[in-house]
Amino acid sequence: MIRVLTVGTGTITTAFCRAVDTVAGIRVHAVRSRDADRSRLLADSVGAVPAPTDLERALALDDIDAVYVASPNRLHAEHVRLAIERGKHVLVEKPGVTDAPAWADLVAQADRAGVVLMEAVRSAYDPGTRELERLLPLAGRLRRASFRFEKVSSRYPAVLRGESSSAFDPDGGGALLDLGVYAVNTVIGLFGEPRGVAGLRVPVAGGVDGAGIALLDYGDVVVDVSVSKITTSFASSTIQGEDATLEIDRVVAPRSITVRPVDGAARTVHEIPPPAHLLAPEVARFVELVGGADPGPDQRRTGATLRTLDRIRAAWGDDPDRA
Repeated sequence: MIRVLTVGTGTITTAFCRAVDTVAGIRVHAVRSRDADRSRLLADSVGAVPAPTDLERALALDDIDAVYVASPNRLHAEHVRLAIERGKHVLVEKPGVTDAPAWADLVAQADRAGVVLMEAVRSAYDPGTRELERLLPLAGRLRRASFRFEKVSSRYPAVLRGESSSAFDPDGGGALLDLGVYAVNTVIGLFGEPRGVAGLRVPVAGGVDGAGIALLDYGDVVVDVSVSKITTSFASSTIQGEDATLEIDRVVAPRSITVRPVDGAARTVHEIPPPAHLLAPEVARFVELVGGADPGPDQRRTGATLRTLDRIRAAWGDDPDRA
């Protein structure tokens, strides 16, 4: 049984705890937050115990095998490093860290320590993504793809009033790292890393990306990725081939994929049943990795995703030193 300490008490942590209840071989044992009252409330609601507010003391607990890190993005690297130093397996909420070099360093550290490091990006493990991969050959020779995740944030009105929010913090926040990571991770899984990257963004709230678009060059295939936390799109994502177009209802967790042949033949709609819990597939994969499966493919996909996110931000002009 894998006994987990959670770090962070946001909505995603509660969802993770509920998902753990649906997966064998793992349970949430302790909950840690900087706020003792929030730790106690979450612990009571999920049947866990509150851990010390001091992270190093929490990580020193003997009855903890693994740590789920869901603190603000800018703190991920530090919290993952501390957990690895304590000999704990780590499942870190997306984005694993905010840049590719930091991820490479942590992967090397985890390898030396003999522990598992995995990014919790649910689109990579969702059954809808697996079905998309299965249906991809029906499109024929691929030429174009468009992936979008554009949903106005519930926190945006507060930002417009001048209030601060970690979701719009220039240090680790913004549409690309919060939403674009799902789309880019799926693109990496389907097409690999792009040859070239271009793009534009819409800055808000001190310069953070509220929305943006990236063009990814694959030679004979062009992919665009659109992200936004300040507007909402109801359009599907699409993959266009010379034989058919695949329409995907949503990139993060596809539940319906329509295949439309270009020759006018009847379309086919593929419905994908949801898992027991949206986060259950990623939790199940983490259990597999802790049980001895090779984390290399998962870690390399995260690394490729982060490298591409770095290149998109460079194309946007966020950091001219990025490759």
